[in-house]
Amino acid sequence: SPTAELRERTLARWIAEDRLAQLELQRTWPALDTTDGDAEMGGHKYRWRQQVSSTPVARMRRVELGVFAPGAETPLARLTGFLEQP
Repeated sequence: SPTAELRERTLARWIAEDRLAQLELQRTWPALDTTDGDAEMGGHKYRWRQQVSSTPVARMRRVELGVFAPGAETPLARLTGFLEQP
């Protein structure tokens, strides 16, 4: 149903926002790589993928987050953020 899909996308967005907030709070300089992990929100399981890349600004990193339903290849939510070198 459209309501269930909206709920899934909202929960996935929250996971992406939480992941980005964790990176900001850790105050570490993330490596230029791709990492994956599992998360749970609202009783549902999700998988996240984080891609860290360089930017034209030497002290900034671009972080792209995708959150997926288990087994899915298309993300329910995407979020891009930027981290400054601590």
